[in-house]
Amino acid sequence: METQRKALVVYTSRKTGNTRKVAEAIHRALGAQCEIFPAADAPKPNKYDFVILGFGVYRGWPDGDLRAYMKKCRNQNVGIFLTLGAWPDSEHAFNCMGHAEGLLNSCRVRGKFICHGRLEPAMIERMKARPAGTPHSWDPERAKRVNAAETHPDENDLAKASEIFSKAWEKILASDSPKKVKEDKHGILLAAFGTTVPEALKSYENIERVVKENNPGVPVCWAYTSRMVREKLRKSGTAVKSVRGKLNEMFLEGFTSVKVVSLHMVPGEEYHKLSAEAGVFRQPMMGFKELEIGKPLLHDANSMDLLCNAVMSALPAERTPGDAIVLMGHGNRKGICELNYIAAAAELNRRDENIFLATVEGKPDFESVRQKIKAANFSGVFLMPFMLVAGDHARNDLAGNDADSWKSILESDGIACVPVLKGLGEYDAIAKLFC
Repeated sequence: METQRKALVVYTSRKTGNTRKVAEAIHRALGAQCEIFPAADAPKPNKYDFVILGFGVYRGWPDGDLRAYMKKCRNQNVGIFLTLGAWPDSEHAFNCMGHAEGLLNSCRVRGKFICHGRLEPAMIERMKARPAGTPHSWDPERAKRVNAAETHPDENDLAKASEIFSKAWEKILASDSPKKVKEDKHGILLAAFGTTVPEALKSYENIERVVKENNPGVPVCWAYTSRMVREKLRKSGTAVKSVRGKLNEMFLEGFTSVKVVSLHMVPGEEYHKLSAEAGVFRQPMMGFKELEIGKPLLHDANSMDLLCNAVMSALPAERTPGDAIVLMGHGNRKGICELNYIAAAAELNRRDENIFLATVEGKPDFESVRQKIKAANFSGVFLMPFMLVAGDHARNDLAGNDADSWKSILESDGIACVPVLKGLGEYDAIAKLFC
């Protein structure tokens, strides 16, 4: 059985009642299939086949109640009508209509009507009190327009509005299929700093595999937060979008619910950039029904415990009791998230006194770890990245052959080093933390 088709008139009207009169006329014309509500009390628009929105102009725009309601209208058939004291065919009137259309940029506007409307007496008195030559001051032209508006909306206005939106409704009924409630389309967006090192992609590939296994049938997409990485990849012929760019693409493809998974170690600069970009898509006008932004791996005490468990399970099997583990984190020269790294270093060392964590930038620093290793007289050291991917830092700053790499420095101290160039994301125990 065919679903009953429904239209809805939603309006805001000031003391003059101009917009209410037009709204009621349109409601009568569309008949039993049409409902009418003030914007503050109106039901959600998504179950209606035609939503007609009316307002009295307030400084060139709809007022707050109607603007708030318009943000709920997405990908729908809409109509717009407005009342104002200016001439209906003036540039100002067209600009006001343009403002309203701009608030409905995902919708199809099926009918428009601009109506002359009388002004409140108090407003007229304020105009007359303004000094000559100032905006909205009283002059013969304004007096002519205000006097003409006194009789509007009249019967001709109401008939014209009824005709415009009745014809639009007839076309919708004739050409469109009954409106169906849109099915939810779920997606996952994996958002990482990014890498330009092909070998480092093993971490991302493993994380994607694990996430897909735990979310069968859900599309998994990618975004990189680093503009520098995206630009380098673009020049080499590989395109990876930013978080904002990929979310916009997913929105246009009809996704309604998205989980953004942060592939960052700590809630530092890159994570906050991710949150800001993704947060835009929580706005009702240009957003998803549901948008969840995940936390980085190391953001609170519980996550630190889970991460340390996973790291302990990933230690090299060939390690002997006389071997130390040195983990390299990224860190930040401004001290951002230093406490996260310091806490993780302390917890790992508590679990195994021969495990040390230092960062490339900031604290805990490598020199302090170096002195501890020298004093302990370890037989050897395994060097591992405390980073999701074994990228440039792991291959150069940690295990490179240059004199300033951690490997070269420790070897100059007479300590044998064994680099383990696997990003944390290559270990299933850590990849599963993102699920």
